[in-house]
Amino acid sequence: MSRLTKIDGGPQDQGGEPGKVSEMILEFARPLLDAMGQPGSIEDLRAAFELVTTCWNLPVFEREAPAEAIAHRRNFDSVVASFPELLSSVLLGLVESRKTTFGQVPFMVLVEVRGTSLDDCTIYAEARGEDGDRLVKRPA
Repeated sequence: MSRLTKIDGGPQDQGGEPGKVSEMILEFARPLLDAMGQPGSIEDLRAAFELVTTCWNLPVFEREAPAEAIAHRRNFDSVVASFPELLSSVLLGLVESRKTTFGQVPFMVLVEVRGTSLDDCTIYAEARGEDGDRLVKRPA
């Protein structure tokens, strides 16, 4: 998965350092990306990062809005149970990693895979508060 090196977090991503959130998410996603191998298409990569985003945001949602998060967790667990065992194990490991290795990171993320093919794609990620609002406002 070494092709995934183009990342962008926007001009004011976490203290003015472009790419910092994207780099962190790419590090977080590495177990899933390694288990997947080379994606067949940009749609496969987008689907993988939708799962990564869910694995990242779910523990924050559970902590900040536990009653509302119950249905989301049930849905996540149901989807994960439908996957092959290796993939299920990796996804559950990501959720656990979010709580432990990345547990001190307080924000949720919005992740996009931009581009039209695997050759020109960029991983874009930005921090979001529990309410979904951007944490760093870009100048108007």
